[in-house]
Amino acid sequence: MSSKHANRKRTAKATGAIEGSAEEEIIQVMINGQLRTIIIPSDEEDAVITAAALADPDAQPLTDEELAQFKPARLDAWPVTGE
Repeated sequence: MSSKHANRKRTAKATGAIEGSAEEEIIQVMINGQLRTIIIPSDEEDAVITAAALADPDAQPLTDEELAQFKPARLDAWPVTGE
């Protein structure tokens, strides 16, 4: 069994997804110099994930009013270390 297939099975079990769904999209990207596989859920899988997230009373999404209060991060405000 290839590692790509193993990762796909693990993701399917973790999200309650239907393994081998024809609508899922698999993409590969480089992150920190390593090739990573990302599985984009189908619309059906996304609905299941979203419903589960919304059912958690401690993790509700922010309202538009709350998001409007956010301020952009200033990159020069963080100290540079390790270089």
